[in-house]
Amino acid sequence: DAGRGELGLPAGLPDRLAELLIARAGRCAGQARAVLAGLAVAGRPLDEKLVAAVTGLDAEATRGGLRELTAARLLAEDTADGGHRPRHALLAEAVAGSLLPGERGVLHERSARALVAAGDERAAAEVAGHWQAAGNRAEELRARVAAAEAAERVFGYAEAAAHWQRAVELAQAQAASPSSAEINVPRIYVRAVDALYRSG
Repeated sequence: DAGRGELGLPAGLPDRLAELLIARAGRCAGQARAVLAGLAVAGRPLDEKLVAAVTGLDAEATRGGLRELTAARLLAEDTADGGHRPRHALLAEAVAGSLLPGERGVLHERSARALVAAGDERAAAEVAGHWQAAGNRAEELRARVAAAEAAERVFGYAEAAAHWQRAVELAQAQAASPSSAEINVPRIYVRAVDALYRSG
């Protein structure tokens, strides 16, 4: 509600829990706060290089932030492959929810770019979600097509159909744009229908 928004509290958590989690995170500032916000918005474990890309911090500042969060017991201890994530999903939700919309948008955009640069095709759906959260429809459309094609390659036709359907919405919205010459709306429709048929 309006009161929660004015206090910077995330809408999905009970008031008292949100306040406690934000207060705990608020003990860290500067680099640690930036790292925690980046990890919360990214929504997945990140290695140091990806943390730096999402937060915009250099390597030394990133490590300093991670050390401070570790000392404050705000990072999970059981992540694989050297990744880092907030200690609890509720903590991540509280931190992400307390950010200003513009701050979240920037972090979603950086998360999308970082995942694309990492070259992991399995992250295509995540990339699309970050572009959607950042409000960049043109980039989201490209990512949705990539995510749909990636899902089809592993016979995930139901997932592919969902991505194609979202791509149809985006393509229709952008069809009137002068820069939409490269968008083949009929092809996207056909791919969506095909994926729906194959998914049953």
